[in-house]
Amino acid sequence: MPGTMSLWTNGSRAVPVGMLLASFIAFAIVGNLLVILSVVCNRHLRTPTNYFIINLAIADLGIKNNDAGVL
Repeated sequence: MPGTMSLWTNGSRAVPVGMLLASFIAFAIVGNLLVILSVVCNRHLRTPTNYFIINLAIADLGIKNNDAGVL
């Protein structure tokens, strides 16, 4: 029909998709913080492999911080 807009262009799906993406970012941030805190707080987890995992979690936090700025 002429003059009608699709569902995507009128924004009816933009809010739910944005909320879904924001929840992915929030879960990633919380999960990375839990990984970092578990290794920092538990002395038995302080191994070279876990330090590498902490390094990856910190890098992922940096990426998620940039992603959150886009939303």
